[in-house]
Amino acid sequence: MGWSQDEMAQALGMAKTTLARAETAEGNLSTAQLSQILSLYKANGIEVEFMLGNDLSLKVSESGLLKAQSKW
Repeated sequence: MGWSQDEMAQALGMAKTTLARAETAEGNLSTAQLSQILSLYKANGIEVEFMLGNDLSLKVSESGLLKAQSKW
């Protein structure tokens, strides 16, 4: 989405350090935190679907692309 860690943490009501640790695999997200992140992405036109194994599917709507482009 082009957000900084600060912006995303504020949107989620979560500590920036929680996101930073998850990004570097130094910390784990709870199921509730992961659900919050996925809901935020979905609300902004991005859907993530986890599949068997290590695969995932990412769907970005036109509105999601436009929102992301507006940040660049």
